[in-house]
This record gives sequence, C-alpha cells and structure tokens, in this order.
Amino acid sequence: QMVCLRELASHHTVRALETARIRLNDYETRQKQLLAGSTDAVAHAQEGILCDANPAFATLLGYDNPDDLVGVPLMDIVSTDFQTRVKEHLKLLNKGKAGGEALECGFIHQDGMAASANTEFRRNSVNGEIQIEILVRATVSHSGGSSVSGRSMFLESLSAALKNAQTPQKQMQAAMFISVDDYPGVE
Repeated sequence: QMVCLRELASHHTVRALETARIRLNDYETRQKQLLAGSTDAVAHAQEGILCDANPAFATLLGYDNPDDLVGVPLMDIVSTDFQTRVKEHLKLLNKGKAGGEALECGFIHQDGMAASANTEFRRNSVNGEIQIEILVRATVSHSGGSSVSGRSMFLESLSAALKNAQTPQKQMQAAMFISVDDYPGVE
C-alpha cells in the first residue's frame, strides 16, 4: 500500500511539473512575441555583453537583424562621450542605488553615426544571473502599434486629461477603452 501511495504521489508530482513546464514555455513564447512586436527598443545584457535585442532596438542602431547584436559588448554600442556616465550608472544600478530613471545615452549607429536617446537601464535576475535591460521608449504615436509601455502611457495620458478637464461639479465623467481581439478578422 505504501509503494502504491508513493507511486501515486510521484505521478501527481510529474503531472504538475509537466503542466508547469507547458505554462512556462507558453509564458516565454508570449514574452518574446510581445518584445518582438514592441515599438519600444529593448535589449538585454549579461556581464556587459548583449544577449538579446528586439527588432526596434536593432532598427535604432541601423541593423536589419536583431541577432547581429547578440554577443556585442554593451560599451561598443555606447558613444564614447557617454561611456563614463553609463558605466557609473550601471555601477550604481548593480549596487541598488539607482532605479529605472531615464538617462541620456548616445548609441553608435551601424554606419558610425551617433544618436542620443533617453534610455532606461533596469537590473533583473534571470535564472539566478543578473541581467541589465536597456529600454528606449518609442517617441512616436502608439496608435495602431503594440508597445510594452503603450497601455501605461495611455492610462497616464488619460488620467492627466481627466484631471485637467473642466466640468461642472455634479457632472459625471467616464472613459471607455475597448480592445477588440483579432480586429482585422472582425473587420
């Protein structure tokens, strides 16, 4: 009886583990699709080397394929005028003394030209290893495009507009946000 109970418990554990693996794989796939379709430029670096970049980040630097950036040292894409500032910011970030505030950073375009942008550096832990996320928010309109920050930017703009709206005190205010799944198919 004890052997049967042990085997049954083992079977339930294996089944739960397989379900967790499927959910994790689904989550990772959705995250990659979200980053790939984002209008925000996003890249990840581990130990100073770029390990991942989305198409928007590759376009920001003039590359056609984001995979061309994998393995490139982070400081190789940062303009020499900004390297000291970025290194100091990364040191503070690793010590936990800097948050996700934007930092003016210059990047070297593939053709050698420099372009500056407000960049956020964030420290994450992935599989127990420290990873730096580099985020350059898109400055273009988010209508029609998917963005990691599109929803939060929309909500911030909406809150500001509602606070500044001039309405009589007893008049109610409302806003509705509708997102239709598979809009082209429905259309």
